[in-house]
Amino acid sequence: MAVLKQFSVRLANKPGHLASLCKILKDAGVNILAISVHDSTDSGIARFVPDKPDIIDDLLVRNHYCYDVKDVVMITLPNVPGALWKTAQKLASKKLNIDYLYTANHPDVERTVLVISTQHPRIVDKLLKGLY
Repeated sequence: MAVLKQFSVRLANKPGHLASLCKILKDAGVNILAISVHDSTDSGIARFVPDKPDIIDDLLVRNHYCYDVKDVVMITLPNVPGALWKTAQKLASKKLNIDYLYTANHPDVERTVLVISTQHPRIVDKLLKGLY
């Protein structure tokens, strides 16, 4: 469990734009720990958590991307029914809202990674420590 930096980058909703961003990150030796891409008619938002957040601002500015940065909570959960419910219920019981979250996992893995956006990432991080 950790509080990490998430970058949200505006991309044109056209072939190759996500690939271009990923190439910039690859060429800089940045590994994407988590990513979610949401679209609209003509643009999208790529939200990603990099392993080297300290170099991302410079990369994005040099390549003329519009973006913002926020702290998110990244935790691992067991890949079992009810794990997300247990997490959401724990936060709801303390009246902490989840603005959005993203995760994905393969059925053959024992654990999954969950990224949570909230107004209180440090409180959420402390609250969820030891839950699993």
